[in-house]
Amino acid sequence: MKLPLEKGKSYIFSFALILIAAIGFNTYLKKNSMQEFEDSLEASQEILYRSEQILYSVEHIVLNTRGYILTGDPAFVKPITSSRIGIIKNIQSLRNLTKNSVQHSRIDTLTLLVEQRIQFSRRFIETRKQNRLSEKERSITVSRGEDLMKEVRNCISRIQTNEERSLKNLKATHRKSKESFNFSLILLLAVIVVLFIIVFFSIKGQTLLKAKSEYEIRKNNIFLQTILNTIAEGVAVVDKGGEIVLFNRAAEKILGIGAADARQHKWWTSINLYNPNTLSQLEPTNTPLSEALQGKETEQMELFIRNESLSGGAFITISARPIRTDGSDLTGAVAVFYDSTDRKKQQDEILQLNIQLENRVKERTSELSEAVESLKRNKDLLNETGKMAKVGGWEIIPDTMTMKWTDELFDIHQIELGKLPDISEAINYYAPEARPIIEKVFQNCLESGVEWEIDLPLITAKGERIWVRSNGKAEIKNNRPIRLFGALQDITESKKDEQERTKMIDALLIKNTDIEEFTYIVSHNLRAPLANIKGLASLIEKGDIDDETKMFLINAISISAKAG
Repeated sequence: MKLPLEKGKSYIFSFALILIAAIGFNTYLKKNSMQEFEDSLEASQEILYRSEQILYSVEHIVLNTRGYILTGDPAFVKPITSSRIGIIKNIQSLRNLTKNSVQHSRIDTLTLLVEQRIQFSRRFIETRKQNRLSEKERSITVSRGEDLMKEVRNCISRIQTNEERSLKNLKATHRKSKESFNFSLILLLAVIVVLFIIVFFSIKGQTLLKAKSEYEIRKNNIFLQTILNTIAEGVAVVDKGGEIVLFNRAAEKILGIGAADARQHKWWTSINLYNPNTLSQLEPTNTPLSEALQGKETEQMELFIRNESLSGGAFITISARPIRTDGSDLTGAVAVFYDSTDRKKQQDEILQLNIQLENRVKERTSELSEAVESLKRNKDLLNETGKMAKVGGWEIIPDTMTMKWTDELFDIHQIELGKLPDISEAINYYAPEARPIIEKVFQNCLESGVEWEIDLPLITAKGERIWVRSNGKAEIKNNRPIRLFGALQDITESKKDEQERTKMIDALLIKNTDIEEFTYIVSHNLRAPLANIKGLASLIEKGDIDDETKMFLINAISISAKAG
């Protein structure tokens, strides 16, 4: 059975759309496949780049290690830590980029080898610092380091070889996908051309139905008016002469003007519209709808309206645009507006709240500024107190082994402010006999959080030998120290005073012994004359002696007294 012409065109058009959709979907899948290739290609290239960066960083560590071994310059040691951090980041990037389990295994091996090589360099450096490396040991150590480096290179080479093989396979697959995509795209364009031809002839046939369509348009206008009367926004449409074409019920309610009154005159030129910011009335030619008839667009303009029906006035928000035909000829204008009085009140309330908030923020900012200034004054006071007491503070983060000093600690060590030594260099400032002690208490605190406070001799950067009181403790979290901190006080003067007191006490003890011996001698010498005087006095008291004998005894007493 032969299908009617119009029905046949409809079937062909539907078929063409289905075909376009199918080809388009296939093209979309191909494009996604190509995008996946691009992502995989980028990931493989990134893996190759990251692996090269790891190899470069390890070789950089090796070069710095050799530089330190040859020269002993600490400047070669500091870049090792930053290189290690870069290696860790690059290895993590390799893990994130790689989805292959075999590659993950190789990356694990690479991580172990790199860490072994870094630890080997550190042990090499520590041995060199202590000058315990003989020529034979240096040769053996260098050979071991080269073996480790060779293993690192081989591991990276295997990772790169696998990625290059994957790249080759991806490119071959991409080439086939691209050919299929191009074919689908050409087919899609061909179908679209056919569809355009069908549409062209369909449009040509539809011209004959224009007269019938005009009736439908009038019918639809009535339907449109019904729809417009159901929406909350006001809608007003005018032709290019300014005559009202559409004016819905919401517009009547918002503006306080009936549709009949609106059609009798150009209401938008005579209605009282005001600028809400300046309270000045708009000129008739400057209203949004008037400007739309001049080809200008207005977007979300806020206005204030007042008339007999709206004695208290109301705020409205209006948008207006010109209506143009396909030839860009202006045929009228449309305005859409709504009552924004409640929203305006809310905005005013929000504005007041914002002002209050800004004032509060200013007050808080002022308080914070005063607090910052107070903290600065407290810090200055603390620094001055530290200088007077010769006390400096320090802090060490165990995870990174980074250290901080206060200004006074630099003064105690007689080091230029800002030239912070590392931990091993700081320990080396202690006198040789004190280093094992400070190393032991530091290690106990680092491992178990054991506090310490000890007096030890220290040799400053200028070679001056002083005494310091060192104390430290640990901040514990999850059963492990996360921060070590403490203080160092220069107690040289108090040590000197203590030594002087010891000398004085020893001298006083010697003098006390001398005084005891002298007292004994004096006591012995005093007892003999007193005994003589007592005996002579007893003879005189008896009274049976003559005057001559009595005078003799009295002279004897006088002589004994003088002898005493």
